[in-house]
Amino acid sequence: PGASFPDIGSAVQRVADAGNYGLPEGFAGHGIGREFHIPPHIFHFSNDVDFGPMKEGMIFTVEPMINVGTAEWEAWDDNWTIVTKDASASAQAEHTILVTADGPEILTVC
Repeated sequence: PGASFPDIGSAVQRVADAGNYGLPEGFAGHGIGREFHIPPHIFHFSNDVDFGPMKEGMIFTVEPMINVGTAEWEAWDDNWTIVTKDASASAQAEHTILVTADGPEILTVC
């Protein structure tokens, strides 16, 4: 509790920059609630978009996409499939996080 959501984006950005990976902007994690894709939006790059501090009981996703090549992407005509503009490999993963009094709990661990 009390951490800032932009800290997540900064951490992802540091990892991507250290590996010289492309980090597409335009995709984000999101809050989990009674509606689909609700705030807070979790940007996976350095940013200053703040939804206030994390509070106990909040649930949200962290789901960065990291590319071996360019950060530039395009969508196929099916309006779902995303590919890198340079045809480089890309990986995307999603975790759901619960903010507890003791810190974050990853709910999607197998």
